Amino acid sequence: MDCICRRNIQCQNEHTHTHTNTHTCLNPHIYVLVVRIHPTDRNPSQAVLIALLEDPGLPSGSSITATGPYLEARRPGFGSLSTPVKRELSFRPSRGQQGFSYQICMFAYNSDSAVRPSRSCTRCIVVRVPPAVPSFDETLSTPADAVVPSAVQCETVIDIAIKDIGGAGYCASPVAVVSQGQTRALPQFAALEGVPGRSVATSVVSGCGNGTHYKIVWRPKRGQEGQQYRVCVDLVSHLQPDVQGIQRCYTIRVDKCLFCAAQGDSFTTAARLFGTDWVQLWGANPQHNDPDLLTDDGRRYTVGPAYLVQDGDTAAGIASRFGMPQEALLDLNPDLQSLDAVKLGDSLCITPHVCNDAGSQ
Repeated sequence: MDCICRRNIQCQNEHTHTHTNTHTCLNPHIYVLVVRIHPTDRNPSQAVLIALLEDPGLPSGSSITATGPYLEARRPGFGSLSTPVKRELSFRPSRGQQGFSYQICMFAYNSDSAVRPSRSCTRCIVVRVPPAVPSFDETLSTPADAVVPSAVQCETVIDIAIKDIGGAGYCASPVAVVSQGQTRALPQFAALEGVPGRSVATSVVSGCGNGTHYKIVWRPKRGQEGQQYRVCVDLVSHLQPDVQGIQRCYTIRVDKCLFCAAQGDSFTTAARLFGTDWVQLWGANPQHNDPDLLTDDGRRYTVGPAYLVQDGDTAAGIASRFGMPQEALLDLNPDLQSLDAVKLGDSLCITPHVCNDAGSQ
């Protein structure tokens, strides 16, 4: 047999074709690899058939379809190509095949001769299913190890954008994990949310070619000021959910003496929240003209000035100096375990007494 073998390889759902021996355009549950084998015999009287080499055989998820014989136009230098046939190999990988390579071999032979691959036109390809490699999309994610400032009632957002550089269409999700020294994965009242239209459920294993987007959202409450919270997330591939992925951590710092307003807040409602009076708050925020209406656009308002503890200072002395009850000093600085815990260099939130009768001013 004097045969000519031609090969056309196509990944459906992709726009490019490849003709190399190793093909990596496969993705589980999304793409179908189509390999077309076109052997012909220069002798027009010889019928040509195609068979599969049993070793290595076919990987799971593949099949061969008979689509010939058919007639083909004459090509210069090859005589009359009137007896070509074609076989089409389709391969749709499934979960568990990522990261593996498969060799597939076919050979052509004449119908009136013994099936002897060593004497025939044989062609082999190696198909590689790329592994899942979830990673952070640095252009959309909050940088790793970032310190994110926050304050009471202020919306704090950490963006987590994910893509998989192993294979287009692979999916991954972030999972909040308990970091060292913490008792919970996220601060109280915080949540890990998907961005509408840009996130997928963990049961979905395909369709994430453009990446997915999540965010950690938190509005700290009174009593959480002065604390730092370590937040860590693992990226988990939907194809390999039991394998721990890459981890990224952030630190959320809740600043003291600052707050954001909720809808309908005024300095009067804020004063009740911080145990002070509305005149004190209005005086601490001279840029705000209307004490009866605060904006809920994320603007940060000041509760009072910060005082840096000096050598020889005591909590009682500081409270007396600024006309505050000691209990108020402790309430505004919940990071202090007790008044005796005040030490040199501490930054304390204070509300100096500014008038004798706030309601009459």
